[in-house]
This record gives sequence, C-alpha cells and structure tokens, in this order.
Amino acid sequence: MALSPFPIIGIVLILAAPGGLSRGTAFLAGSLVSVGAVAAVILAVESRAGATEGDDPATWVSVLTLVIGVLLLLLAYRKWTGRPAGGEPPGMPKWMEATQSLTAAKAAGMGVLLSGLNPKNLVLIGAAATGVAGSTDDAGERVVALAAFVAVGCAGGAIPVLATALWGSARPGSSGGSASGCCATTPPSPW
Repeated sequence: MALSPFPIIGIVLILAAPGGLSRGTAFLAGSLVSVGAVAAVILAVESRAGATEGDDPATWVSVLTLVIGVLLLLLAYRKWTGRPAGGEPPGMPKWMEATQSLTAAKAAGMGVLLSGLNPKNLVLIGAAATGVAGSTDDAGERVVALAAFVAVGCAGGAIPVLATALWGSARPGSSGGSASGCCATTPPSPW
C-alpha cells in the first residue's frame, strides 16, 4: 500500500496546487483514519469469529480469500474491457482533475476513498489484519502491530506531505523554491 499509485498520485497533485499543504494534510489524515479503521474492524471481526483453527486459518477465512480474489479478477476484466479502443487516448480521470479545487474535507474524503476503501488496498488491509489476528492473542501486541502496518501502509502519502511541510512546495513561484531555485544553492560541479 505504501507504493499504491492512486494515493501517491492524489497527494502529489493536491500538494502541487495552491494551498496544497493543508489539503494534503487532510488527505493524509483521511488515509490514516480509513486504513486504521478498516484494519481494526477486520481484526475485531476475525478475533471474534475465530480466524484460526489450530495453526491454520479457519475454513471461512480461506473461502473469503478465494471470493475476494475472484472479485478482483472480475474487476480487472471489467477494467480491461472498458479501456479505450486502439489508438484512442484515454481521458484524464475526473478525480485527478478534482484535486486542484478540493476543500480540506473533500481532500480527506478522497484520502478515505483512495486509501482505505480502494479494493486493492482492502485486500492488503485484510491480509495484514488476518496476519495480526493469527500471530498473537495479546491485545496490546495486536494494537502495536496494526499501528505499524498503518504507518508503513500510509508512508507513500506521508512522505510527500512531510517533505512539503519541512521544505516547502516545489511549485515555481511558491515560497518553498522551485526546481531551479533548489539547484541554485548546489555548489558547482568540479568536473
């Protein structure tokens, strides 16, 4: 998830727009909350439902994993057959265009949708929660493991937000410098 392209594209586009840091922070908050909430719900359900039978996953967990895999294959087929005809350029997705004019609340909502509710990420979140549920019975250890997963899973969006907060925007004309401005402070090469 840390390298999932949609949240990273979304955060970079949001940060590149005017007022991007506040909206990027809201996007990141939505990502963290949604990934954490989905993982916690799955972990709670698996803990209550008995996700393991001895050292092996319960039968229902294996069946659910298979059903999710089939659903992902169907989504992939639908996406494949819905692509533009040969030679026809694809249009820019509407959500990408919307990143330039989002409010902070809508940016947080986009973080929820692109991170925690993205079907591909749901599978990864479910796998992580299943792994945590089967690894220990100690609630404290589960919370720490889940928090570590959320932090690492959302790092792809957190790193650009933190970099922008620390060093400013790389947008030309912004207070944080520009591509030429950042290189102007680099010493000349001796070669």
